[in-house]
Amino acid sequence: MKKQILLHIGTGKTGTGSIQNFLFDNRDVLLKQHRLLYPVTGLARVEHFGEEIHAHYPVVAWVLGRNRKKLELLVREIEHAAADVAVISCENLYHGLVAGDIGFLAECLARHETRVICYVRRQDLYMESAWKQQVKIGELRTPFPVFLKRHTSPEYLAEVHANYYRMLKPWAEAFGQQNIQVRVFDRTQWRNRNLIDDFLGLFDLPDDAAACSLPKPVMTNVAMPSELVRLICKINAMGLVPRSEQKAFVSYLRDLRDYNNPPLLTLADRRSIIHNYTASNETMFREFTGKRTPPCFTEAALPAGNDDQKLPGGTLENIAVKSLVRAWVVASQSALGETSPILDTRQHSTRWGLFSWTRLSRRQAARTVHGAAIAPAKPWPPVVPLPLGFEPNLKPKDVAALIKQHQADSKPMSIIRLGDGESAVIGYPDFTPASEFEHFLRVFFGTNALTKEQKSKFVCFVREAVRAADIIGVTGGAEVTKFTVVRNFLAHYQLAAMSTHITQLALHRSLQEHGLYDELLRNQDVVGLITCRDVGQLLKRTFNIREVITYKVPEEVAHARDKSNVARHFPDRFEEIRETLAVPQPGMLFLIGAGPLGKVYCQWVKQRGGIGLDVGSMFDAWAGLATRRYMRTDAGNLDARYQLKS
Repeated sequence: MKKQILLHIGTGKTGTGSIQNFLFDNRDVLLKQHRLLYPVTGLARVEHFGEEIHAHYPVVAWVLGRNRKKLELLVREIEHAAADVAVISCENLYHGLVAGDIGFLAECLARHETRVICYVRRQDLYMESAWKQQVKIGELRTPFPVFLKRHTSPEYLAEVHANYYRMLKPWAEAFGQQNIQVRVFDRTQWRNRNLIDDFLGLFDLPDDAAACSLPKPVMTNVAMPSELVRLICKINAMGLVPRSEQKAFVSYLRDLRDYNNPPLLTLADRRSIIHNYTASNETMFREFTGKRTPPCFTEAALPAGNDDQKLPGGTLENIAVKSLVRAWVVASQSALGETSPILDTRQHSTRWGLFSWTRLSRRQAARTVHGAAIAPAKPWPPVVPLPLGFEPNLKPKDVAALIKQHQADSKPMSIIRLGDGESAVIGYPDFTPASEFEHFLRVFFGTNALTKEQKSKFVCFVREAVRAADIIGVTGGAEVTKFTVVRNFLAHYQLAAMSTHITQLALHRSLQEHGLYDELLRNQDVVGLITCRDVGQLLKRTFNIREVITYKVPEEVAHARDKSNVARHFPDRFEEIRETLAVPQPGMLFLIGAGPLGKVYCQWVKQRGGIGLDVGSMFDAWAGLATRRYMRTDAGNLDARYQLKS
């Protein structure tokens, strides 16, 4: 018997958590009395800043991983349940899937009738809320004016998620236009002016149905005051708070003092955003609802006012100073043994060393444990002397020119890049806290734990590779962050001379964006690769290379799909490459992407007469994998700039 499946795909910032928790909390009643199933297969409980959400996040992962077996288990639960309708709900269906993924999902659900439900929010309200949310969780460092431009400029319509029509077209192609239902996230458009009642109306339940009288959750995921979000965005941009501490730090700041919540957008901004999406919205409503754009989605919904109005609110400096002073007051009260409602309820404390953040739950603010004195944990990034020095001074085109000269002269060379992972490795154990070092070991190697001796050797290998490099890519800037602090380590450990060529960390990207790989690879006799990706034949065809020699290494576990089945890179494969690596021609170019160990491979290539170029995650992009944020469009696709076309 065919069942009806309702895919509730979002969008984000439209009360999805409230709908999901209502379906979960009332699952038994909805199934027994209304034959409506909220499947447990693929359902996950996610804790989000104190709020629990029950959504089908694993289903999105199964689709991305093309896991038909898991999806078939979900379909079987639906088929065997005493239900006529099943709801699968997750906003990442909208934000995380592209056309090929959506087509695959349609194939897996083909035995049943599927409808796609999507709530949409007027774009000026959506983008304002989305920016706050992404800043809060630490995903976004972009200042609001830059973020705003993406929603007022037509050039970004092919990328942004707020172009609902563009995002819904692949769903219509896969499931049929007649099966796409668009609902407006606005009280004036909801049944009974209630979101849950409006959602239940999709199942043709009358207003007096028992389901409509069930307890409704309070709207979850309430936005933070705009002053606080602006402060957090600046802290995100400086890279001062580890992602593992983001939630605690945000909670601490939120409870520290009362923040104002002035609007982020002027009336003129709102008009520009609405105008930018007018044509797309008209097409969406016409095709998916058969109606015109509702007034709440147009300028008619805006209040009367002057487009030249100035936004109220303090400067970022004033906001930060007030918060800093309040933190000092709270810390002083704690030191004197006075009670503080913030410390009583949150049990957090701060140490102000370039805003380094620690938690009392880790006992880092305590002076003794069971009577034994302990030293406070190291801050990360550490407090180091300024200026940092070693500012990037070599442009990517100049790096490419130097490489070409070394190729022509058959001279060896090593070009490496140092990011936050390398910072943590190089600074261990003198500067890097053990927790930060272990975090990056898990990123690189997963559960393949290293012994104490192996950790020491690993650090030494990476430092020596840096010392041997001819060109080093780093992050510029005067502020000390987890990315820039490595420039202090270059001097502290004497890893580079003041005359060493220093280029930008994003060298690998810039070479691709400016077409410089073509200059380095085109018509080469032989090129070497050290990577986990199978891109040898693609590079060979694209650049007309006669021969490509590849040394495969295990994936970085953090980006592996099957994290439990990654081979041991260090020391096992590392030692194998040390024994077998050969450079058949002097000045032969090797492209290398292998995390911190890739810097060592660049050194070995140089020692054996070749040119080692650290291209890192560009191998992922060339393999069609958008593993890094810089590679992705807002739709989650791989940016065309980083693709290779053979």
